[in-house]
Amino acid sequence: MIIRKWQKGDKYVEIEECHSIDIKGPALIVSSNAFPPGQIPIEWREQVPLSDKQGCQRLTESVRRWAESHGYAPDYGEMTRDYLIAEEGTILWDLIRMDLDWLEHFRATLEKLIEERETRDIAAVENRYYSWHWQDIIGTQLRQSYIVALMSGTERYLVQVCSDVGAIRGTPIDLGDFTRGTVAHAREFLTKNAAFSTPVPATWVLVAGVYRLRNIVVHNGGILNSANKARVSEFVRQTQAPGLKFESASVEIMREFCQFAHKRIAEFFNELRGEYAALCRNRCDH
Repeated sequence: MIIRKWQKGDKYVEIEECHSIDIKGPALIVSSNAFPPGQIPIEWREQVPLSDKQGCQRLTESVRRWAESHGYAPDYGEMTRDYLIAEEGTILWDLIRMDLDWLEHFRATLEKLIEERETRDIAAVENRYYSWHWQDIIGTQLRQSYIVALMSGTERYLVQVCSDVGAIRGTPIDLGDFTRGTVAHAREFLTKNAAFSTPVPATWVLVAGVYRLRNIVVHNGGILNSANKARVSEFVRQTQAPGLKFESASVEIMREFCQFAHKRIAEFFNELRGEYAALCRNRCDH
C-alpha cells in the first residue's frame, strides 16, 4: 500500500508499506523513477521494519525533504488518504515531538555555553562589562538562532499538517497560498475549512507573534523599526510573554522567552494533534 507519494510531471517518489520476506513482517520501502538505475539514495535502499518507529520517521522525513527541495508536490491518492486516516498521523506527530526534544536540547546547550563563557570571562577580567556583553549581545544572538530554528520547524510542520488534513477531507490545499504567511493561512484553513476548534484564537495569536519575531530576526537582523516595536509591545501585552527587551533599537531575547516559546509551541502542536486525531476517527465512522 502506498502511504506517501510526491510527483513532478511523470517523475515520482513514493513510500510503500509491504510485507518483507527478508524482515518477515511489514516494512516501509522507497521506490522512484526519478533516478537512474541503481542510483537511488543509499539511505533509501534498505527496508525499514514497521516496528522501528524512529527508522520509519527518519525515512519519511528524508524522502519528504528531498522531494520538496526538488520541486515535487504531494500526491494524495485514495490509498494514501486511507492510510493517513488509519494511522492518525502517528509518524508526523512523532517527528514533531522528536524535533521539539532536539530543540530543547539545543536551547539548554546554548544557555550552558552562555553561562560558562560569561563566568569564565568575568573571572579572568573583573569587569562587569563582560556580563552585559554576554547576556545582551552574544546571548541574544545565540537565542535568536534558537527562535529561528524553532519557528522554521513550526512553519514546516504546519504546512504538512494542512496538507494531510486537506487530503483526509478531500479538499487539497494550494501550497502556494502559504507564501502570504504560513501561520495566518494555516489558521484560516484549519479553523474555517477543517472546523478545528482548538487551538483557541489566543494560542494562534501567540504562535503568530513568535513567528513575527523570527521574521524580524531573519529579515531585519533583529532591528526594530517603529512599526515592529509596536507589534512586539502589543505581543507582550497580549500574551504576557517574559524575557523580551525592546527599549533599544533591537529586540533582546532572554533565557525566559526561549523557555516560554518552546513550551507554548509544544502545547500548540499537542492541541492540533487532538483535532487531527478526532478528524481521522470521524472519517473512519463514515
